[in-house]
Amino acid sequence: MAAQALRLAVHPRGWRARTVERLALELPADAEAETVGHELATALAGAARRGFDAHIVLSNYHVRYAVVADAGLLAGTAEREAAATQALRSVYGEAADGWHVVMDDGGSGVALVAGVPRPLLAALRNACAAAGAGRVRIEPLFSCAVNGVRGAIGGDAGWVGVLEGGRLVLASLDGEGIRTVRTQRILRAPGEEVAAILQRARLLDGDASGRSTLVLASEDATEVVFAPDAGLQVRSVPLAGTLATEVA
Repeated sequence: MAAQALRLAVHPRGWRARTVERLALELPADAEAETVGHELATALAGAARRGFDAHIVLSNYHVRYAVVADAGLLAGTAEREAAATQALRSVYGEAADGWHVVMDDGGSGVALVAGVPRPLLAALRNACAAAGAGRVRIEPLFSCAVNGVRGAIGGDAGWVGVLEGGRLVLASLDGEGIRTVRTQRILRAPGEEVAAILQRARLLDGDASGRSTLVLASEDATEVVFAPDAGLQVRSVPLAGTLATEVA
């Protein structure tokens, strides 16, 4: 079973410029919330002084994604939360009832939805609070990575994917942004399986935009090769560096 990563940036507070500490904790894929919280507390004890802000990027292992169509028609927080929960529930069942759910605020069309188990969020926030953190920002890896590679997403990009820890999160794109999103475990050679998943996604999503490029962010160099007659290509970008942004 592949490992999961917990990425963390520690921003010391104060008027004097100080170095931002960046950590990546590798944990067993089946680590429970209590274990993740304990490992984070241990890392913070060795790396942070009291009085800091934390930016945590959460492995896609712990996050589930869905989309809500016509999100701009929703009125108010309650409707958005209900629609987001229902979108996740339609894919993942009753497990979604135990998740903290957030929806992308941008645009009036399709909105990306993410769900994270509430006990895990509580464990992370408690570990940061105990170590003396002020502001704590927790962000799903997929969202963080996509924001980091926006410059590589041109008009030819029909898909953006994040490959991490034996798991691929793949979003189909159109001129307005994300159309669909799916998560798939990688069970054999990553390059071969990513190519097969993309071609299935193109068939299932009924893509007629003529877009031909997959923008793939991955931890390691991954060679994705399509058949010559597939009309597809890949633009690979590194996943490293997604914590280069300051805490807002």
